[in-house]
Amino acid sequence: MSGNALRFVFFRAYIKMSFFIILIILVTLGYTVFVGYNDSANAIATSIATRAISHKTAVIITVLSTIAAPLACYFLNSEFFVAETIGRTVRPDRLFSEQNENVVYAFLFAGVLGGFLWCLFSAKKKLPVSTSHSLMGGISGAGIAAFGIYELDWNSLFVKIILTSVAVPFAAFIAGYIIMTTVKKIAYKVPVSSDGIIKKLQALNVAVLSTSISINNIQKPMGVMFLLFAATGQAKSDGVMFAIIAVSALALTVGACFGGTRIIYTVGKKIYKIKPIHSFLAQTAVEMVIFAASGFGIPVSAGQAVSSTVMGVGASDKFGGVNWSNSFRIFIFWVLTYPITLAVGAAIFLFLNLFL
Repeated sequence: MSGNALRFVFFRAYIKMSFFIILIILVTLGYTVFVGYNDSANAIATSIATRAISHKTAVIITVLSTIAAPLACYFLNSEFFVAETIGRTVRPDRLFSEQNENVVYAFLFAGVLGGFLWCLFSAKKKLPVSTSHSLMGGISGAGIAAFGIYELDWNSLFVKIILTSVAVPFAAFIAGYIIMTTVKKIAYKVPVSSDGIIKKLQALNVAVLSTSISINNIQKPMGVMFLLFAATGQAKSDGVMFAIIAVSALALTVGACFGGTRIIYTVGKKIYKIKPIHSFLAQTAVEMVIFAASGFGIPVSAGQAVSSTVMGVGASDKFGGVNWSNSFRIFIFWVLTYPITLAVGAAIFLFLNLFL
């Protein structure tokens, strides 16, 4: 083969690789925008429902926290345990050793797209969706279809993904229940006028909650990029890491600017008729759960955590006041998320594989 022909072959391969990489990045950013849209709505839902702060003020606080928290983590050299969990879904050596690069790219594209489609479907049904389990289900399904069931890190997936699909909502529910019960016992003589103080504190609480959510969420697109690095053999340099965090934070912020009003209504009105104290305590419980989960490398969906704490707070205050039928419907969607997105991710990959 002549030198010109060889250069043309390499150029065509480079263009093809770049096209697939750009496609994967675009669908990942689309998913990230939705995560910002969905989870920012969950962060402000209870505060808006109780009219503690205006919608505009809540969105501004959320937007600032969403973009500032990930950048602060980067400059403070924080560990990104959640991203590492996602990045180990498929064994890195298996990705790097795959002879057909198109298979690897199709796997990543199918995995993220499968999770993204379920997120959009759940939003259409006006339900708080588990964005974390949607993504992990899609990637797991595409991974099984592309490489085989034994090439996935099932030890990590079972403990940090499958088990937590039930454990995290349960922990959030218990946290909300215990906090509300404790407050009722030690502060039952607090005058009703204290609602004014609680409303003012919720602005700070929204900032803290948005920070905890953003720190966990930023690591989801990072995890996808870690898988892409493993597939292409690229090193995770500081410059590349900063670019990923900055672009992902911007995508989350764009989504946060639009804050889903349907989600706000569902969480703030359809689970329990909350008052300022309920909102404040539910937010506090969510912050505890999400910060702890991030430390253990567990991807958490704000929709799961916030809805569960509202249920817990409501059950402690007035058990019969909780809309259990709607809560059960939400819970069923959460449980079904991982297996459904696993099937969708696998189906999309098998379809793409027909053209590889």
